[in-house]
Amino acid sequence: MAAGLLIAWGICVGVLTLRPTSMVGALSLEDFLCVWCSTRPAVDKILNLLMFVPGGVALGALVGMRRTILIGAALTIGIEALQMAIPGRHPSLADIVLNTAGAAAGAWLHRTGPSPGLLRACGVAAAVAWLAPSVLLAPTPRDSQLYAIWTPEFGGQPTYSGEVLGAELDGIDLRYRLEESDAARAALSRRGTLELEFVVGRQPAEPTYVFGLWDAEQNPNFTVTAHGTDLLVGWWSPARTLGLDHPPLTARDALAGRAVGDTVRVVVEHADGRWCVAVDAARDCSVSPGLKDGWALLLDASRLTPGSRKVLGAVWTLLVGVLVTVPLWSVRAAVAVGVWVSVYGAGLVAAGASPELEIDAWSVVPLGLGVLVGFRLGKLMLARSQRARSGS
Repeated sequence: MAAGLLIAWGICVGVLTLRPTSMVGALSLEDFLCVWCSTRPAVDKILNLLMFVPGGVALGALVGMRRTILIGAALTIGIEALQMAIPGRHPSLADIVLNTAGAAAGAWLHRTGPSPGLLRACGVAAAVAWLAPSVLLAPTPRDSQLYAIWTPEFGGQPTYSGEVLGAELDGIDLRYRLEESDAARAALSRRGTLELEFVVGRQPAEPTYVFGLWDAEQNPNFTVTAHGTDLLVGWWSPARTLGLDHPPLTARDALAGRAVGDTVRVVVEHADGRWCVAVDAARDCSVSPGLKDGWALLLDASRLTPGSRKVLGAVWTLLVGVLVTVPLWSVRAAVAVGVWVSVYGAGLVAAGASPELEIDAWSVVPLGLGVLVGFRLGKLMLARSQRARSGS
């Protein structure tokens, strides 16, 4: 069992860490030593830590904790060394430290088992993660000079082949260095209406900026991105301030049927408590993420298919249900159900109060499955604990 887990984990790590990427730029010592250099640094740190936990569990079962730490350190050093020869990959000292810590954490989990205190901590973390999107996605423009850039040309990123003809935010003309930066920031904060007119270019195979408001530090305060026939709208938020991802508003197939050279008018507005994206006469008000999309704070949602997003949403909701329910195995089932219903209900209330989220009842099915799985795991842990105390 442990050997199989180790092989599967090793294949996954190799695929995730040794694939070339489209990023460019020479490696420097400063990049190697920098801890908070990424555009999503908290995500990188969390995923680098978690990625090595399963391997640590498997190695802990096979060779013990001390050897697991040594093997984990040697493995991550080898991966970082190989990345020096892979296009778009840059080694990092922070990755070495976090990968090794993840392997050590996995070995520790194997040795100690899931203690009640750890399970309670996981339950609280799951509840916080469930509620997080309702407070982390609000528009929060940075207090800096803003620059409106049409079809920007950034090093290492594709450039949109179409042409922007005009852009306004609540009547403020958006082009070049904005003399009305304060007014533009205020309009972003109150979710003002963006009107954008552009000539359609070739369908980009990866997310490509059409228009955006950037500050002097090149942080994206508001962006409109094309990906295939989809339009993605994003902004600066507390999530990005914390180094997390921000799931964009996604208008599916908004540019479908438009040929290269066609002129379209896009309106992004917040009306009647929800976000809408209109392209000419077609208006889509189902663009906002829901509570089930909390996973998108850790993964780039713009590169996934709609089906993949639904699957991840279901898995995320199920895992939240499991993690919240498992620590309650020592109390009556009615109490456990009451706690989870309270957590889920709080999420619905928070989503209803958040202008950025859609209330998504679709999560109810994976919620129920998560509770059932949590009860089952809790009962198994209770039986295992009783057998350990009795010495049988």
